[in-house]
Amino acid sequence: GGTAGMYVLTSYVPVMADLPVISRFAISALAGVILVARSPSSAIAIVSELRAKGPVTHTIFGVTVIMDVIVIILFAVGVEFAHAVFEEIPFTFRFVILLLLELGLSFVFAVLLWQCIIFILRIPMRAIIKSIIIILVGFAVFVLAEGLAEWSEHHWSNKIFIEPLLVCMLAGILVTNFSTCRDEFSAILHGAGPPIYLAFFTLTGASLEILVLAKTWKIAVLLVLIRMVTIFLGSLAGGKIAGDPPRQNWIGWMGYITQAGVGIGLAGEIARQSDFIPWGSELATILLAAIIINQLIGPPLLKWAISLAGESRLPAAGH
Repeated sequence: GGTAGMYVLTSYVPVMADLPVISRFAISALAGVILVARSPSSAIAIVSELRAKGPVTHTIFGVTVIMDVIVIILFAVGVEFAHAVFEEIPFTFRFVILLLLELGLSFVFAVLLWQCIIFILRIPMRAIIKSIIIILVGFAVFVLAEGLAEWSEHHWSNKIFIEPLLVCMLAGILVTNFSTCRDEFSAILHGAGPPIYLAFFTLTGASLEILVLAKTWKIAVLLVLIRMVTIFLGSLAGGKIAGDPPRQNWIGWMGYITQAGVGIGLAGEIARQSDFIPWGSELATILLAAIIINQLIGPPLLKWAISLAGESRLPAAGH
């Protein structure tokens, strides 16, 4: 739905309106992938606040977490598709092999990062030092990705780009679920989070082009509405196929509106891609505006859905 809506709306964005059909479709595909992203952190906060438990809560939370992984994989595919379109690379079997190679390398680097993090966590040292080293290792993944892309383009005439967000996310999953360092790793991430978030959201705000937003805010609002309608239809259809109770199907969609970190991060990647000039920054601004609106209306809708389902476990007054 987001892809279809964005394809129509590109006709009203000056920098995109004159592009060929295939180029506009590539832009719309990237937008659609980002609009699919959810916000696990917001879902966790609401569920914890309401002490919610039940089938609606479990379904919403499961879909939200799984979609984070799927969205980043789809984004990696969408970026490669957009690069191919704008660099006029033919869609041959070689392109498919290159795409599979990039995804495979992302998984390989994730395994290496997993082992590296475990090695760091097992070294006896102060937590603050471990935090700094892990942050530097994570930053090195982004530097390595850029270096590999430049080296491969120079030596092989094909740019091979591993997706840093996918590498880091998979490594985090592996450390948490397949090692004995889960608690220490979680504590380090929580401690290092605030300064990282401060820098991240400051840079995100700095990338928001107010003049572009003033011209395109109506497009952002339309994207939000299109996204809500298609999420409702998809949730309703999926629930019926899964055999969920009708009441759960009618209210479940409200839990999927919230967006935050992953969507913002992916929008920022589009703005920074040199091959996506000049439309990349404008698309990122539109998507950031839509994400902000979704983040404002999403949490209240999630709380409402949990309350309607009767799964809130807040204590009664006086208890």
